[in-house]
Amino acid sequence: MRRILDPHIHWWSPTETPRRASPLAHTFGRLSPALAGAAANLVVPPAALAFVGDPAGALGDYLPLHYGSDAAAFDLRGVVHVEADWRGGGALGPAAETRWLEGIGGAHLRAVVAGASLDSRRLPALLDAHRKASPRLRGIRHKLAAHSDRRVMSWARADLLDDPRWRRGYASLGDAGLSFDAWVYAEQLPALARVIGAHPATAVVIDHLGTPVGVAGPHRGVGQTAAERAQLEAQWWAGLEAVAAHPHVHVKLSGLTMPVVGFGFERRGGAVSAGEIAERVGPWWRRAIELFGAERCMFASNFPMDRVSVRFEALWTAFLDVVADLPEPQIDALVHDNAARFYRLDPEGTAR
Repeated sequence: MRRILDPHIHWWSPTETPRRASPLAHTFGRLSPALAGAAANLVVPPAALAFVGDPAGALGDYLPLHYGSDAAAFDLRGVVHVEADWRGGGALGPAAETRWLEGIGGAHLRAVVAGASLDSRRLPALLDAHRKASPRLRGIRHKLAAHSDRRVMSWARADLLDDPRWRRGYASLGDAGLSFDAWVYAEQLPALARVIGAHPATAVVIDHLGTPVGVAGPHRGVGQTAAERAQLEAQWWAGLEAVAAHPHVHVKLSGLTMPVVGFGFERRGGAVSAGEIAERVGPWWRRAIELFGAERCMFASNFPMDRVSVRFEALWTAFLDVVADLPEPQIDALVHDNAARFYRLDPEGTAR
């Protein structure tokens, strides 16, 4: 069985920890997941509902036990946890998520990509707090995804990439020995490429291949026609080419089954097969590998965000099927070694 390292997962407990979904989880927490999801449908903004696909998943716990059950069929050698929208606690509040992860993560938690607002005046203090909270701190994510169509859920200010204070925060990560997980929408890739080029000392990985909204089907009015989707796809790959031109950039082949991409898998109750995923998403994975090179790509589950659309076993089987013809060292790099190298992990499964 081939060993895997999953470099992009989230754990949460909305009733026990402060998350965006926590108020709703507290309100509907005594209901069954199905009833809680139905109730949330009545009060959650349409853009947020469309983004998550099913609010029940965001309202319930997703902890190491749940992830372990999802990944049980694989030789899992660990995970990289990426910040999961921790709320509250002031400027240093996100460090509480890092402490919480240390308490629950166990041996499978190989590295932490913590949350931080790079435009915060307290950024240095927050980075110190994260370091004190976990020896597994390896990187930072400040969610940047902002879409020009107001019907699509945005997670940041549209002008954040041009903010001088934010840019100084980004540049400081390289000096601090931390990488940056960049989550943007595809239309933001050219702007991100300019930031990346200006600060080559900060190692960066593009999350979810740049999240091309509506490229596989309509999402909140984006990608309504085949012609529009073809244009979105062309713009997406042009943006990826711009970031791939910088040799210190890696990319996560993940997140393309999220509802926002437009396949509609979330409406099929987890019935999507590995073969269908490989057929429909696989060509994009292979194109990304050709663009970035196998040494700069890493497969990741993005669970539980993609869980609304696909089963873990089907997703990772599709990953492996799509690259089965590649040389063995390249396959190992894509599913384990590249992530271990990028996040500075030793080959035996512990962070150094």
